[in-house]
Amino acid sequence: MEQKEIFDKIVHIIKTSVEKGKDVDMQMDTVLVTELAMDSLDRVLLVSEIEDTFDIEIQTEEMGSIQTIGDIVESIDAKINQ
Repeated sequence: MEQKEIFDKIVHIIKTSVEKGKDVDMQMDTVLVTELAMDSLDRVLLVSEIEDTFDIEIQTEEMGSIQTIGDIVESIDAKINQ
């Protein structure tokens, strides 16, 4: 799966599950906490959606290093394209 396809799926998940996601023009460098106003619960729910969508597991330790949409895309890309 190409990173563009992963990005598009992530954007769709965010737009449908994060309140402010509908109003933000998302890019790879979009910051989850500041630009999307995501709190820790939002991030946990997002990770759960991502795990279900891509059939992967994201460890709790990894969640702390995920700051941008690009971080999510790279993490998923590494897991599914090993």
